[in-house]
Amino acid sequence: MLKKITAILLIILMLLIPITLNASKINEYKEKQDEAEENLDKVQSQKSAVMKEIKTLSDSIADNEDKLSAINGELVGLNREVKKIKAELEETQEKFVEQEEALKKKIALDYEMGEVSYLDVLLNSNGILDFLSNYYLISEIMQKDNDLLDEIEEKKNKIE
Repeated sequence: MLKKITAILLIILMLLIPITLNASKINEYKEKQDEAEENLDKVQSQKSAVMKEIKTLSDSIADNEDKLSAINGELVGLNREVKKIKAELEETQEKFVEQEEALKKKIALDYEMGEVSYLDVLLNSNGILDFLSNYYLISEIMQKDNDLLDEIEEKKNKIE
């Protein structure tokens, strides 16, 4: 009977050892599972933070692209304006050269004609009507000369 009891005890002991070993392994697996779940939570929170940062950066990129587009539009407008101003400058320079040449020709013509004073022209008038006519012509010539000089000066300043 002692043999039977020893055998039964041995059988019970053999059955208990694996259960005990399995229980410790189960606890070990549960600890690993809990650790894995904690790591998963950490990774998911990190992922969420990274996704928020990506969204922020994406919004910032979109804003900067809009600003860049606006600046490019302004640049195109400014380039058009520069071309327009260059064309105006060329036209003004051409008119300046033409008026300068006209003034040179007038000065050369005045020199070739000799020195004729406006007073001589007025004093050589044949009557009051001729005097008034000569006076009017002289004042028109003087006005045109002054206008030409003013235009040349204005064009010169505009070119500068």
